[in-house]
Amino acid sequence: MRWLFFGDRSEVLRKYHNIFSPVGNREGDDNDQQQGNKGVTLQDHYGWFLTLYNLSETNILSITGDKALTELNFIFVLNYLSLQHELNEEEKRRIAQQTRTKIL
Repeated sequence: MRWLFFGDRSEVLRKYHNIFSPVGNREGDDNDQQQGNKGVTLQDHYGWFLTLYNLSETNILSITGDKALTELNFIFVLNYLSLQHELNEEEKRRIAQQTRTKIL
């Protein structure tokens, strides 16, 4: 059964490409670069642990009623992360547009 999950890995990466970018090819968030680590981002260093930490800072458990992050449905978590990423990108675009408007 385990081979089935790993066989579908490329499909998951394709469907959720916005939250799975190749190492070294990430858009540099200000929070990613830390203390002169020469291009190593927090995500590169901590991997899924950082994702669990970030999820713990959200109200994702209140949506599902689950008691622990590790009990959440994997596809639900991917959808949540994808939505969160897109909302953050939209906010960045809105701020950039407001900044451009102020300059003009």
